[in-house]
Amino acid sequence: MKQTGPFYLGIDIGTGSVKVMLIDEKGRSLGSAASEYPTSYPKPGYVEQNSEDWYRQTCVAVKRLLEQRNIDKSQIVGVGICGTAHAPILLDGNMRVLRPAILWSDQRSHREVLELKTEAEKEFSIS
Repeated sequence: MKQTGPFYLGIDIGTGSVKVMLIDEKGRSLGSAASEYPTSYPKPGYVEQNSEDWYRQTCVAVKRLLEQRNIDKSQIVGVGICGTAHAPILLDGNMRVLRPAILWSDQRSHREVLELKTEAEKEFSIS
């Protein structure tokens, strides 16, 4: 027998996996699930992920959680989402992903960051 809600779903899209949690109207946890996705290191200092993996694995984790808890998705009345920090997703004019997302730990702009730091130190007398 399906449980009745209302229920709330939390989704955390992290650096290595998505984690989902289901809570009831009193804020009690009813369960959680997770699903991993790969990280790519195409060159030294480069750290990327396919943002489409985030969506696919979120669907996997949510489905798994709802099946485990025997919850009908129509009983979910609210969803909260948080995601990995500073991960640009570049899209074309038709909203298609152009390239993998660059993660916060990527170091390819190291040289530019040092240049900006040096300029700021000169301009603002920071040491």
